Amino acid sequence: MADLIKAKVVVKETLLGSDQGEDFQLSAQSRATFEKNAKADATTGETYMGEQEFINAIAPADEDYVSDSP
Repeated sequence: MADLIKAKVVVKETLLGSDQGEDFQLSAQSRATFEKNAKADATTGETYMGEQEFINAIAPADEDYVSDSP
């Protein structure tokens, strides 16, 4: 749970353009998910996720989202 809170702060600070979130470290799993779904900017080489990449990262198409409970 603490990793999710850290990730939220890092993402928020990154989107807002603040450097305050730099002292947080993403978990290995979060970093691997980002790297798997991110693409590189052609001019700068910086990795980022657009809208579709983000959606694929948090809700992969190969996951079963049907609950067995009523």
